[in-house]
Amino acid sequence: MATSRVLPLFLVGLLIVGCGGDDAGPSGPTTGSIQVSLTMTGSDLDADGSTFAVDGGSARRLGAGETTTFTGLSEGDHQVVIDDVAGNCQVSGSTSRTATVTAGDTTVVPFVVECAAASQIVFVSERDGNAEIYVMAADGSGQVNLTNDPGVDEAPAWSPDGAKIAFASERNGNWDIYVMNADGTGQVNLTQTNDPDIDIGPTWSPDGAKIAFASERSGNWEIYVMNADGTGQVNLTNNPSFDRNPDWSPDGTRIAFTRDSAGTAAIYVMQADGSGQVNITGQPASVEDHAAWSPDGTRIAFHSDRDVYVMNIDGTGEMNLTNHPEIDWVPSWSPDGSRIAFQTNRDGNWEVYVMNADGSGVVNLTNNASFDGDPDWSPPDL
Repeated sequence: MATSRVLPLFLVGLLIVGCGGDDAGPSGPTTGSIQVSLTMTGSDLDADGSTFAVDGGSARRLGAGETTTFTGLSEGDHQVVIDDVAGNCQVSGSTSRTATVTAGDTTVVPFVVECAAASQIVFVSERDGNAEIYVMAADGSGQVNLTNDPGVDEAPAWSPDGAKIAFASERNGNWDIYVMNADGTGQVNLTQTNDPDIDIGPTWSPDGAKIAFASERSGNWEIYVMNADGTGQVNLTNNPSFDRNPDWSPDGTRIAFTRDSAGTAAIYVMQADGSGQVNITGQPASVEDHAAWSPDGTRIAFHSDRDVYVMNIDGTGEMNLTNHPEIDWVPSWSPDGSRIAFQTNRDGNWEVYVMNADGSGVVNLTNNASFDGDPDWSPPDL
């Protein structure tokens, strides 16, 4: 008589479990994985890293040198997308990659992000009891006093190579144009040896060889130009009106400036030698001031009465960017033309703000109880 054999129940259970399991069928696994890595090169690496998502799913954040693995993915093609890349960094290659998953395997998708030196904003602050020149990162962090002088310092302007900053100061008893290294060292008066009158509002030529500024040495305010060492000072405007706040075009051929006549001010443009002075705003009942050329040379930002505007370089296409009941003044473009810094009193005291070039995304950078204003963005690749 045959004897039947009955397996113990715990062995039956083990056999049942062994036939299944995660991602496995009768013939093996049915899903695979994607491993994403992030490598950062260059300077001023983004400490927050970037985010990564597969097929629009939940994002994961990686720092430099880190990896993450997305598991349980079906066989076939999947999209891996990197996001939240710092403004001074660029992704090498596409920001969206197609990764083909094979069941039971891990597909490696490396991302390389190349970072340049982060841009900075130089500005004026009275937080130490008098007006000083400060510098900060473009996100508002790392605010540092550069001038540290008991006199009043204002109107800072970066040189095109980022190595120097020109500014106006009355520390020696009258207003003069000074220049210093970008770290605040080597402060030198460029104009005092040539005149005892007020010189303010410096701006550099794109090649760094010259500085334009406003001066009242002739008895009324004019736009002057000098070599970057202070020599060769020449009156460009020679007009009885109040001319001030010059700004050089990116190609070096023209200078925009403000002309104030009978209490109204308009934006003018002239050739770099002072010829061909043309009113491009033509608003006799308004005060338009502080022209700032966009980095690509196609637009000019300025403030009109209480708001920041932008227009084409011929004066057409004016657009109000801030449209706020408080005062928004002194625009300055980011090196890539995507953002504009400006000063405003909308929080009850003067602060430096930044916005996108279309007026959206307004953010307070300084958040300080004293006066902060006169922003100027550093040149590209500083």
